[in-house]
Amino acid sequence: MSRILVTLFAFLPLALTSCRSPIEQDRTVAVLWWQSAAEARALYYQAFNIARQRLDEALLRRIPSENLAVIVDLDETVIDNGAFEGTLVKEGRPFSDKDWNSWSLRGEAGALPGAQPFLAYAASNNVSVFYISNRHTGEFEATARNLKALHFPTVDAEHLLLQAGKEGKEPRRRKIAADYKIVLLMGDNLGDFAGFFERQPAASRLQLTDENRANFGRIFIVLPNPMYGGWEDCLYPPGLTERQKSDLRRSLVRGEK
Repeated sequence: MSRILVTLFAFLPLALTSCRSPIEQDRTVAVLWWQSAAEARALYYQAFNIARQRLDEALLRRIPSENLAVIVDLDETVIDNGAFEGTLVKEGRPFSDKDWNSWSLRGEAGALPGAQPFLAYAASNNVSVFYISNRHTGEFEATARNLKALHFPTVDAEHLLLQAGKEGKEPRRRKIAADYKIVLLMGDNLGDFAGFFERQPAASRLQLTDENRANFGRIFIVLPNPMYGGWEDCLYPPGLTERQKSDLRRSLVRGEK
């Protein structure tokens, strides 16, 4: 084999990498960790174990007149969309509403470790389970069918509260709080816990997290999600292309001083 061919083969992996889309380049490890890491599964068991401990404490303090409630997010909190995220990576496509609707309407998300047993336990102790998600109301039937197939409790129009328009989650939480004592909120995004976390820049999100540190592991239970979320969205100014977002992500990574 000539030296020229040897040189070309040596650079082939680099050439192939440079041709990959920003989505494929930047998301591969995050999605692979989500789908494959035993540590990811362990974090879910850990979160729902802590949630059960906190719920048991609330049950011990409960007075007869109290209506207790647990609020959970859906996606990457109790159900798993890793197959959808993996398809985007493998095909080098950014997220789109069209692709998401096609996936969600199929109702094929799986249950995340520990989620269904914990929520069934809550319901068995007369604690109301509410699902607050920013899935659109047009996805209600498919989402309800998906949750029922996974044997999640109290899946109905009263307890499955999806997004109408572009509202945040705070109005739905307040509606529940008018009739219930909320003892736990669980989610993979800070916006799943309180309205003041929403639409904040990265530095403010960090500061607000520090200011509310006593609530984490008590009333706020956070689930892991390295694939997408408010942590990433707040980094981008409007109108960036996927390539520009990729360049910005790399520029924001901190190294040694």
